Amino acid sequence: MWLSNVFSDNSILEKFNYYLEDNILIINADCREVLYLINNNSVDCCITDPPYNIGDSKKYTKYKGNFKTNDNAWGDLYQDFWENQDDYWDWLLNITLELKNKVKYHYVYFLDRTYIGHFNYLIRNHFEIKNLLVFIKTNPIPHFRKNNFRSSFELSVWFSNNYREINFTSQDYMKNIFEGTIGNKKFEHPNYKYDWMIKPFVLTLLKDNDIVIDIFSGSGSILYHIFKYNHTIRCIGIEKNKEIYESSIKNIKSVLSQKILF
Repeated sequence: MWLSNVFSDNSILEKFNYYLEDNILIINADCREVLYLINNNSVDCCITDPPYNIGDSKKYTKYKGNFKTNDNAWGDLYQDFWENQDDYWDWLLNITLELKNKVKYHYVYFLDRTYIGHFNYLIRNHFEIKNLLVFIKTNPIPHFRKNNFRSSFELSVWFSNNYREINFTSQDYMKNIFEGTIGNKKFEHPNYKYDWMIKPFVLTLLKDNDIVIDIFSGSGSILYHIFKYNHTIRCIGIEKNKEIYESSIKNIKSVLSQKILF
């Protein structure tokens, strides 16, 4: 079984709540509790959307077709705040450096545009920073206060540990800017990632039978879209919030039940 490549003893999973079916494993835990149990160089890629440390409960989001504040939409599930900015960076950097021993090739982090440059500065001596990727929202959420420009894009940074050939098939697809609509979510979560944000990585960075990890898997949207496009890829998600973890299982079951359609 593929998990034997990742964990020296699969029984160590018994200390956590976890869901395992087909090529998808989701663990209900803090990623720091799991990473040290993973065998070195056993995972091919990491694609994840860490907390941004920009939590603002009063910002608007689109929830079930209506515009609501984060507080009204998500309540206690919206947890994205550190009292001290340095503590946040220490936390994220330490997790990323632990991943370096586990993930052989590519990493993609979705990060806040305000601080993504600082993150690149922190990792510059540990990884090769490959590129920034821009995801333009063609229908951004309205800015009701009219005191700033509308938030119309997201950013991710692609960095690598070791060289591996990229699956670029054309010059057109080598552009680092992608466009798509937001609002039509497969399932609800404050940091949902859309199909058009994940597909570029499935087609270029990933290969058949790869093992991919999302250490902040949330609702499972990243794993959902990866598996939808390539059923041979083995996916590991880690989510510490029990309610969101349980929700992600339902979401992943939906793609497993429909995979014959894709």
